[in-house]
Amino acid sequence: MARGKQKEEPETCALCPASGQPVFSAPSSSTAGPSSSDQSPDLQWIACGKCKKWYHSVCVLQSSEEWAGTVPPELREQADASAFGAWFDWPAPVAKWYCLDCIAYSTSPDNPKPPRQPLAATLKKPRKRASTTASPTRKRSRLSSTDAAPEPVGSAVDAPRPKRKAALDRPDYWNMHNHIATPTKNWLDLIKDPKKYGRVIKPDNFPRVPGSLLRREWVDSGASPSDLGVSEPAYPPEFPPTLFYGPTREPLVVTAAEGGLSSMGGMVPDASLTVDDVARLVGPEKLVDVIDVATQQSSQWPLAKWAAYLKAKADPSAAGPSKVYNIISLEISGSELAQLVRPPKIVADVDWVENYWHFPGGKEATMRAAAKKEDDEAEGEDEGKPRPRQKNDWPKVQLYCLMGMKDSWTDWHVDFAASSVYYNVHTGSKVFFFIRPTEANLAAYAQWSGSHELQSNTWLPDMCDEVRKVTLTAGDTMIIPAGYIHAVFTPIDSIVFGGNFVHSYDIPTQLRLRQIEIDTKVPQRFRFPFFEKLCWYVAQKHVSDLRAVRTYRPGGKQATVTKPGDRVLHGLVYLARFLIRQVQMMEDPKTDDKHRRLIWNRIPNEVQDAGALAHELLWRVEQELPDSWEDEEEVKVEETGGKGRKKKGSAAVNGSNGSKPSSLPRAKSLQLLDKPASSRTWRFSPAPWEQEDNPIAQNSTTVMLPRPGATETEEAEVVEAVYSQRRRRTRTEEGELVLEEQDLVFTERRTIWRGAQLRTGRKLFSPASLRYDDAPNTHVELLDAAFPGALPVIDPEAVRLSLLTAFALGCDINPRSTFDRKHYFYHDIPSSYQITQHYNPIARAGSVRFEHGEAGVMRDFDVGIVQLQIEQDTAKSQTVGGEVLVDLNRAGTGLMEVVTQPDMRSAEEAGAFGNLRVDANVSVRRPGEPFRTRCEIKNVNSVRFLQQAVEAERARHIEHYETNPDTPLRQETRGLNEMTGKTYALRSKEEAEDYRYMPDSNLPAIAVKEDFLDSLRESLPEMPWVTVKRLTSAYGLDSRDVETLIGLDEYHGAGIAYFEEVVGGDVALGRKASNWIAHELIGQLTKVNKTWTPEAVPAALLREIIVAVEESKITGSTGRNVLKHVLSTGSAGSLDDLLTALGITPSSADDLRALCDAVIAKLPKEADKVRKGNDKVVMRLVGEVMKVSKGTADAKAARELLLDILRA
Repeated sequence: MARGKQKEEPETCALCPASGQPVFSAPSSSTAGPSSSDQSPDLQWIACGKCKKWYHSVCVLQSSEEWAGTVPPELREQADASAFGAWFDWPAPVAKWYCLDCIAYSTSPDNPKPPRQPLAATLKKPRKRASTTASPTRKRSRLSSTDAAPEPVGSAVDAPRPKRKAALDRPDYWNMHNHIATPTKNWLDLIKDPKKYGRVIKPDNFPRVPGSLLRREWVDSGASPSDLGVSEPAYPPEFPPTLFYGPTREPLVVTAAEGGLSSMGGMVPDASLTVDDVARLVGPEKLVDVIDVATQQSSQWPLAKWAAYLKAKADPSAAGPSKVYNIISLEISGSELAQLVRPPKIVADVDWVENYWHFPGGKEATMRAAAKKEDDEAEGEDEGKPRPRQKNDWPKVQLYCLMGMKDSWTDWHVDFAASSVYYNVHTGSKVFFFIRPTEANLAAYAQWSGSHELQSNTWLPDMCDEVRKVTLTAGDTMIIPAGYIHAVFTPIDSIVFGGNFVHSYDIPTQLRLRQIEIDTKVPQRFRFPFFEKLCWYVAQKHVSDLRAVRTYRPGGKQATVTKPGDRVLHGLVYLARFLIRQVQMMEDPKTDDKHRRLIWNRIPNEVQDAGALAHELLWRVEQELPDSWEDEEEVKVEETGGKGRKKKGSAAVNGSNGSKPSSLPRAKSLQLLDKPASSRTWRFSPAPWEQEDNPIAQNSTTVMLPRPGATETEEAEVVEAVYSQRRRRTRTEEGELVLEEQDLVFTERRTIWRGAQLRTGRKLFSPASLRYDDAPNTHVELLDAAFPGALPVIDPEAVRLSLLTAFALGCDINPRSTFDRKHYFYHDIPSSYQITQHYNPIARAGSVRFEHGEAGVMRDFDVGIVQLQIEQDTAKSQTVGGEVLVDLNRAGTGLMEVVTQPDMRSAEEAGAFGNLRVDANVSVRRPGEPFRTRCEIKNVNSVRFLQQAVEAERARHIEHYETNPDTPLRQETRGLNEMTGKTYALRSKEEAEDYRYMPDSNLPAIAVKEDFLDSLRESLPEMPWVTVKRLTSAYGLDSRDVETLIGLDEYHGAGIAYFEEVVGGDVALGRKASNWIAHELIGQLTKVNKTWTPEAVPAALLREIIVAVEESKITGSTGRNVLKHVLSTGSAGSLDDLLTALGITPSSADDLRALCDAVIAKLPKEADKVRKGNDKVVMRLVGEVMKVSKGTADAKAARELLLDILRA
């Protein structure tokens, strides 16, 4: 619907009134509006997507209700709410629009080719970022020339494009990366008066440090296992270097009074610098992303326009709108302004880019060459055209100039790759709000940042432990350490200089944030640029330095480099493992070629043997570490594929598969197997094993066992599979031939409860017992053995249970269901047919919702139910030697079979659905084509194996059609080899004509009375998903906690009843009670190997414990001790009686004062540190109070009392 070339004759609108084109009557308070002239730029046009006729947008809304109905309702609502009314620019977000005449003709009987779907206007798809390009589906009135009139500096930005619901649920990475506000006004009101909104924002307690301290020497002075013998630290005790890294890191503030940035070795322009100067020094035509804080829209402006806008806004006599804009991404490297800015010395000391990136000819020469290239390209462009974005050749993130207007709000964020930040306020002021990067807070942030609804309606600190406020004024500088969650408010117009840097002291945190960005599919342009390439440079430099440390030097000469500290060495272990995994994926043929190519491209040309480099780094680092050390980081870095999915399979650590992608140059591949034993990397390439796999030996038995967490025994099948292999290899070691042999035996034992069996006590069509774990063929009636003349009689209980299941799945009950015979000939079916319901099942057309996801990010998906049918099970057969043994005890057992729609699109979704015994059907197709051949996988007995089978079969189908696109795959029934993870053919797949379905003449149709159905509906218990929705809504519980409560007694709901008895209707107690039950109570039961029952800890007692802890009468530790005592002894009673029996008496205020005085006298050095202002040491005193009181003291009250005593 793109607009064609302009015609010379004027275009007319068919809806214009006879008096002429519509005229806008501007409100008295407005100085701008659409003109009555046809040349007015505010008179919008839109073309019909069918007939291509053009109409005035205002005429469409004003002509009639029918014409106005062609506009999407959400845009009509915006027009009604706008001050412009019908003149609102509603065509801006429209992708397709159809006139009333075309809509009417599309549904007319005279239309020979009516459309499949009714014609209706559609909106544009969500864009990753805003664009200044005009919409092709609309136009403004033509101007007198072909050149578009420039937008006046003070003009309003177009109204925001409304988003569809699907787009609202997607993470907006542009907003997340550039920290654009959600409902800005709400948060501004909240931070200005938090008490009014019931919030608490604590003042900061972060250290104000002298700028001269922040050097590499200070960072490297921290205690390590090799420094424990040092009596006095090399740093002031109140400023340990762990403030910069590790779990106790905190933002560091250097005030202007303490010297500010200059005392840190940095530099910024003098205070006379203005926005005009910034535009002149960086380049007036330099494009920069400008964010409209109120509407969250972003557009690119030349810096000259930005400077003119601020100048016009500062003029009180200037008319026009007063919008708040913010610039937070102006990178100034290579500009004249960059010559006036220098980061702090600590950044230059530790920054990876500064110290490890390979700059040909040096960093300054590289930057000058890049700037010259950009200027040369700009000179060759047409005058007036914007300069395009330049492709960076190195990570340009160290020099930013941020310019924010008053009331700018930068929403909660963590900087990319957990990079640290330096931040200097040149002019104005900034207010920071910080949330500590604990595991719980980071999990809450991940949940919040991935949900548009939470970002719009939830104040993030409500989901975290606390928030602290730091105010910076002109001249102040702050270092924000890795991973801190923060938001920023601009109280007055400000200019700020800052930058990002990554370093060797928090490598695990940086790698973890990189992986989170991949898992959440953050676009590459919003991640730390060239991060993987930078990691290789870091590894290369450290390997070179560590070689030099160990190099032998005759005459006792000292090495020119020093060994890194233990903190850095620990981080390098994580880096080496990360790089090894990168090489593994590149060398693994199971990894998709696109991702292998991506890894290859990110390895620098200077690295000739990536695998050897990564392994050597790990080896050399471990040589330098102490003999005994542990990974102290709580962060586990898991490598996945490039699209956020975990890699399916991996190569050996040393690349022993020996494969190499043919499309990749050999020089960079993992070449360890090609190296002779004399190579310095020979230890990384052991000789390959020769392996012999023996056939799997499998047998099964039937037993009566309770399910996990249940007390009632049920029939279960125990399957034991034994897999053995023999491995052998020969190698040469110091000139001797060595033969190694291994005999490995793997035994897997699985207990399977058959969840879909109808537990009625008898078989479906005969009165024989269901106890088929007894001696073989002891529960067999004539019908089960297919004796001639034996007639089937349906079990009414089986019908009742099937109807209840159908109601639970939301199915429609068939008023008349019948039985059919499904013919096939196997050992396990004596009659040679199975009685089932193929044509008229007992129920149809339902649905069930499942939850699926990873790493705490879950989503719901619906699976449609085609039908629910009753059928009989087969006998059990087992092949022994050349004979088949058949046990008819199981023959005729009643089953319910649920046939679903093809709504599952992955093995993970099938696994989430398949918690019953499942037969899975797999087929594939290209987009827009029908599904190809369908193959069935039979008898999959666990969720894990279901996922494995579906994924293996999917890969087999895709490989076949990529190799033989025109050859159909053979339709067959397949099984799963659970040891190899591959499927194998069982038999060719029967079609409906093979089964010869025909009505069973011995069984009449089932007709159910309506009053019986009503009684079943009333007896149906609350469904688990209804329970989850009710409790999450009523008590604010997490859905996983509710599922834990349901799982305590899945069949009778005793767990939910227990929880509600503990809560007693007190909503405020809901989350606390859930945590105590799910974590404390269940955890204690697990330790003593007991299952939960309501009598284990009476609900009244647990409520007493929770209330006492919340009212600080006892501590949480004391409460847990009471639980432990009750579970171990079986005693019960009131809380007071149990405390007395344990010899625990809650501390009174006088007792607590006496304890604090005694501890202060016992630990005078720690007390003196607290008196001098080191509040952190007070926790050492609190710990001693808790120790002396045996956990009965209130730790929070003890801390407050100790501080009051020592500060007095």
